Amino acid sequence: MSTFARNASRVAQQVRSIHTKVKDPLSQQLASHAKDANTAPSQPFGFARWAQANLFRRNAVYIAAIMFGCAFGAQAYDGAFNAAWEYNNKGKLFKDMIKNYPGLPPNTEPEGGAEEAAEEEEAEEAAEDAE
Repeated sequence: MSTFARNASRVAQQVRSIHTKVKDPLSQQLASHAKDANTAPSQPFGFARWAQANLFRRNAVYIAAIMFGCAFGAQAYDGAFNAAWEYNNKGKLFKDMIKNYPGLPPNTEPEGGAEEAAEEEEAEEAAEDAE
């Protein structure tokens, strides 16, 4: 046995002897909790257990789950922020402003043409005036 190994085993024995000599109840309680935490296997629960059982067992399924999650997550993120952007900038966007300028060049008018957009705007104004 090398000198290093002998010294390491002596240090370990000294630590064990000091630990057994400690009579402080808090230290003993912490030591027992640490021992329990190190020996008890951690079991996932709920969604984590389901995901581990169904998604993370095989590499191909795991990668496919990540790919689909990223694709759907990106679409949800994009849709949510576009909706928020349009809500906060209502009346300032091109699709809202073009209704105010009939007779624009082709392919710049909203669906149905400028006349239909003007009619819709007049109907909205009439509904507001009726209230």
